[in-house]
Amino acid sequence: EQNDGWNIERNAKSVLSGLGFSKDDLTKPFNSFSGGWRMRCYLAGILLQKPNYLFLDEPTNHLDLNALIWMESFLSKWQGGLILISHDRMFLDKSINNILELDQGQAKLYKGNYSSYLKKREEIKLQLEKELKNQKKTIEKTEKFIEKFRYKNTKAKQVQSRIKQLEKIDRIESFSNTKKIAIQIPQPDRGPLNVVQITNLDKSFGEKQVYNNLNLNIERGQKIGLVGINGAGKSTLLKLLAKVEKPSGGNINFNNDINVHYFAQHQIENLDLESTIFESVYALAGAWTESRIRGYLGSFLFHGDKVNEKIKVLSGGEKSRLAFARLLVEPANLILLDEPTNHLDIESRDIIEKMFTNYNGTIVCISHDRHFLNSVTNCTIEVENNNIKKYLGNYDYYEWKKDNSKIDNSNLNKETKDSNVSKKDIYKKRKLNLNRLQKIELRTKEIEIELHNLENKLKEDAIGSDYETLLEFSNLKDILELEYLELIEEKEHIEDDLTT
Repeated sequence: EQNDGWNIERNAKSVLSGLGFSKDDLTKPFNSFSGGWRMRCYLAGILLQKPNYLFLDEPTNHLDLNALIWMESFLSKWQGGLILISHDRMFLDKSINNILELDQGQAKLYKGNYSSYLKKREEIKLQLEKELKNQKKTIEKTEKFIEKFRYKNTKAKQVQSRIKQLEKIDRIESFSNTKKIAIQIPQPDRGPLNVVQITNLDKSFGEKQVYNNLNLNIERGQKIGLVGINGAGKSTLLKLLAKVEKPSGGNINFNNDINVHYFAQHQIENLDLESTIFESVYALAGAWTESRIRGYLGSFLFHGDKVNEKIKVLSGGEKSRLAFARLLVEPANLILLDEPTNHLDIESRDIIEKMFTNYNGTIVCISHDRHFLNSVTNCTIEVENNNIKKYLGNYDYYEWKKDNSKIDNSNLNKETKDSNVSKKDIYKKRKLNLNRLQKIELRTKEIEIELHNLENKLKEDAIGSDYETLLEFSNLKDILELEYLELIEEKEHIEDDLTT
């Protein structure tokens, strides 16, 4: 009782469920699970111990999106201490309240989440650059005086004074900052509008049915994020498109002019460890000059003599970057990505994001990095119940649309299907709709003003240094933005209703 023993089984089931284990999984042998699922089990064991302090090194690497969201919710309510290493920016925003930056042997603590850290860091950088500029002017002015009057006896005392001033100056070092890289990757030809057409597709593994009568058209320029619970069939769909798996029934038709690249989770295992970075790309680059290859590799953070290092000495993140560099040498109309940001640091993720944001072909990807999905994708496909549902927007839009669909606006938005409804009832409903429209327009204008005022407050220095107030205002901003989107959606429904 003192150790809460009666609740251990219930708590264990709750944590394991949150991390993605099904009820049937709980009685299966530990050794029957893959390495990723075993890592989840170890993580569950740590969380159940309720330690005073948690030390977590990249805990999201082996989690799917649903488990990751559960994890960040768990950590946001965690009452103990926490030191966490993670390259998932959105996860950091939701889970922590301080950032400890380690840079060139120095450590600096910033209050707030990751987004707050970026803002404060930029403010410090701008202030430091201003101070550095002023200091340089002072030093240059002093040095000119010394040089001009060094050999004049009448000015000897002033010269010595200036020399001592220079020696006492505490030199400001320029702010450590990664140089922005212009990423240039070969772009595909415009290509046909219809890239892939999936018709009446069935897919099963033995008795397990994954897809039943699936239909999907993928068009030029679509950048699709696949989401859904673990085991729903996301990877299977990607493998079907990559021709790694074959349909059990139905058809997958690619346009004749389509070139496809597939980046699998274990892509780095195909690298020749004895080759150098340069040789690895040179083997695929055809007529590219050495200068062009070096410039291209520089886009992936391989500079100077680094390109002559053998692949076997590279870190996991460096190997992932090289695998991308190799993949994108040859242009492709369709790129299939399975967890492309796994094992990459934030700097590398930024590079990959910008690269695929600027890519003008078609993408289908699986990722649990919501920042990546929001930055890159313009279409979200939810895989569920042996089929799919398409949402024409990025991950944030998908989440909002799903949440919004739960709101019952049937009294206002439900179309009249009963042909026997009297004209009086139709008139009454129309009047209600027009009144509601008027209220929506008033409220949306109020929200716009409130959001504008909030934005101004969030920019104030006093607010930026007060974490609790900053968090309160940020939460209020989120609530207002959600209400605004819901009102706009309701307005569209009413306007549609009025025109029918």
